[in-house]
Amino acid sequence: MESQILSHNVSNLPENVLIKNTITSETHHVTPNQPAKKQTRQWAAWTCQEQESFFNALRQFGKNFEKITLRVQTKNKDQVRHYYYRLVRRMNKLLGPQLSLDAKNSKDTNAAMLRWWSLLKKHSCKASKLHLKPRRFKIFLETLEHQLLKDRKKNTIKQTRQRRIKNGKRLQ
Repeated sequence: MESQILSHNVSNLPENVLIKNTITSETHHVTPNQPAKKQTRQWAAWTCQEQESFFNALRQFGKNFEKITLRVQTKNKDQVRHYYYRLVRRMNKLLGPQLSLDAKNSKDTNAAMLRWWSLLKKHSCKASKLHLKPRRFKIFLETLEHQLLKDRKKNTIKQTRQRRIKNGKRLQ
C-alpha cells in the first residue's frame, strides 16, 4: 500500500518537516522544493512455516490467492501472488526453455511447484542456498527435470485416453 501522505502538496509546509507514514511507522524528511520519496516495499523474507503453509494451501486450493492468503495469515494477497510468480520465474530460469512453466497453465505449474517443494524438503535445503552446493544442486535439478518430464508424459497419455473415450461416445 502506498502512503496517502505522498500525494499531499508539500509546498506550503515549513522547511524542516518530518512526515510520519501511518502505515509503516516510517518518518520521512520533506523539504518544500522536493517531492516526497516514493515508498518502497517493506516485505520480509518468507519463513519456513509460511512456505509450508503456502504449499499446503496451493495443493489444496490451486491458484486461488485469496484462499492461500487465509492459510498464510502473515502475508497479504499481493505478497502471496508475488511469491507465486517469483517462484515461477525462478523455476523457469533453472529449467530452461525446454521445460519452462506457463503461468497460465496453473494445473501444470502448480504440480511443478509442489514437486519443487517436495524435492527441497527431501534434500533438506532452502531454495536460496541450493546454488551454494553445486553437486546437490545438479542432483536436485536433474531429479526435478526427470519428475516434470514424467508428469507431463503421464498427463499427455491421460489426455489422449480421455479424448479417445470422448470421441468413442460421440460415435455411438
